[in-house]
Amino acid sequence: MTQNLRRNVSGSHKNPEAPAAEGRLYNWNAALAACPTGWKLPSDYEWQVLVNAYGGDNIAGLYLGYGGGSKFDPLMAGWCDMTGNYKYRGARTAFWSNGTDHNNNGMAWDRHLLHEDVVVYHGTFNKLYGLSVRCILDE
Repeated sequence: MTQNLRRNVSGSHKNPEAPAAEGRLYNWNAALAACPTGWKLPSDYEWQVLVNAYGGDNIAGLYLGYGGGSKFDPLMAGWCDMTGNYKYRGARTAFWSNGTDHNNNGMAWDRHLLHEDVVVYHGTFNKLYGLSVRCILDE
């Protein structure tokens, strides 16, 4: 998908200050269930394939960032922490993968971008945080 998911499911949040195009923010369990039939949450490996197609972690943000030519065009929706506080809207965005970090209990892998940064960051967030979701075809 070329836009942030907007499906209203249990465990998703809509930042009241954000336009609809920014989509909803999902905790990890909601993200796993939110993609429509025939689509899925990408794996960490599938995210890495996308990043590698645009030159790797240290440069792919130049192409995958908004207006970068890849048509991925992420909106800087920020994220929602465990207490319901919305953070970094307009400056950062993060997307869930379907994989957990087995070394960090309660954490799952993500990819995140910062406004005007060329790096695509790979890390983990607590599964209770609300992040954006992009679904891919389930082939």
